Amino acid sequence: SGFGYRTHPKAAPYVRMPDKEETSGFSRLKDEVDSEAPAPKKPVQFPSLPNLFSQSGDVRLTESGVRRLSQSERVSKMIDQAAATAEQGGEKGAQAAGCLRASKPCAKFFWRGIVVVTKLYVYLFRVLLVLYDRAPKQLIKLIFGVALCFFGGAYCATFAAYEAFRKMGFERFYEDVDIVRQQLLKVKAASDKDDVIDADGSGIADVDEITAAELLKHKTSLAMKAIDQPDVLQRAVGNLWAAWLAVLATLKLQFAATVALALGLAEMAKVPFASLVLPVLSAALGAELKHWASTFIDVFVNILAVIVAWQLQMLVSAFYSALRGGRMIGQAVIHLWNDVALPRLPAAAPDFLKREVDVDETYADEIVGFFFFGVGFTTQVMSWFGVPFPFNILLLPVTIVEWVLRYQITFAAPSNYPPM
Repeated sequence: SGFGYRTHPKAAPYVRMPDKEETSGFSRLKDEVDSEAPAPKKPVQFPSLPNLFSQSGDVRLTESGVRRLSQSERVSKMIDQAAATAEQGGEKGAQAAGCLRASKPCAKFFWRGIVVVTKLYVYLFRVLLVLYDRAPKQLIKLIFGVALCFFGGAYCATFAAYEAFRKMGFERFYEDVDIVRQQLLKVKAASDKDDVIDADGSGIADVDEITAAELLKHKTSLAMKAIDQPDVLQRAVGNLWAAWLAVLATLKLQFAATVALALGLAEMAKVPFASLVLPVLSAALGAELKHWASTFIDVFVNILAVIVAWQLQMLVSAFYSALRGGRMIGQAVIHLWNDVALPRLPAAAPDFLKREVDVDETYADEIVGFFFFGVGFTTQVMSWFGVPFPFNILLLPVTIVEWVLRYQITFAAPSNYPPM
């Protein structure tokens, strides 16, 4: 009718329906709502692979045309400066200087290897950060569970340290790490600007024309100027140091049985081992060095006892970590099935596959967990906790952390560390 009311053919009388003008208003509102919908996620952008094997002798020019010394040239310069300093020490100093200059090719090769390996692991770490940021959390849990199943024994101290940090609260730890990171980025930005300064106009960066001692003093002063909140940085570093000591104390309590076992094995094995080896070792060392025989035996037995004790600890940790990792895998598989696979099933799929699986009402996660527990634990025992290739290369930094932690747990005392 002319009053803006029209009756729907199947509706009751006097039902008001919106006119075309009003409908357009609703369309505009719908368009506004649609425009506020979240934008699709950007595609994953991985960091570019660095040039790992660039020639060390290449000339490096900055954007302003200033020449920078290559890594090889810097190593040569430092060795020459060290040799010149050693020559001031007389005849023995001259001999040391000759040894330093003779070792220059080996030092260049060794340093080049360190640079290449560092670039590679920094790149891998950045890729892992991208994957961790974009991957579903249940997938991260699945990967961590697999790592526990197959590498829990080999990295028992590292996983224990991670658990200790997690229980102490990762939020505070991440805040302190971020504070240190922000300050280091400011130092790096100031250092990058300083590296291209050529105040004397020689065409070579000033930092490459000074001695190593002068460079250290110059960069230290530059870093102190770039750090704008030294009190906040000091507090963050102190918190991280305190967290490290607390984690180390926790690990010492957790692995106290391992240390006690090592000490007990050493005490039991010293006397019979010394009675067998001491006469032979004393005769081999001679009259002038035979007083070292007991010391050598004591050190050897202690090291051997520590190795045996840690091997037994790895066996125990492998069983527990495989059991826990299998449980994590089972739960993660069920959640990934419900959240990722189930919505993407085709319409022709059987009905029993279209049902959502409840972790609390099914044994599917236990079946998957015990399967991976058996495979993971058996694999670790069969390889005796060896990390296969190429994982041994990828996990080399973790291996170094593992050995450092084992040394700290076995030999170091937290009370001997200075406070910060």
